[in-house]
Amino acid sequence: MEDYIMIRKITRAIADKINCDRLYASVVDVASYHRIQASTGFRAAANYCNDKLNRLGVPSEILSYPANYEKMF
Repeated sequence: MEDYIMIRKITRAIADKINCDRLYASVVDVASYHRIQASTGFRAAANYCNDKLNRLGVPSEILSYPANYEKMF
């Protein structure tokens, strides 16, 4: 139950800081990329999100994994 209360507090703190117009604009921007897995659009959308998060002071990184039909990541 303590975890639930902590998650609710964190969620509320985040929700209180959200600018709906700016969030919508970001969603529209990401939706403009063709995001099929392993495509250049997928990578471009990931770069867009990574750059935007870093500009806002949210540490982020893009992880890459080799194509391997025997493993799932």
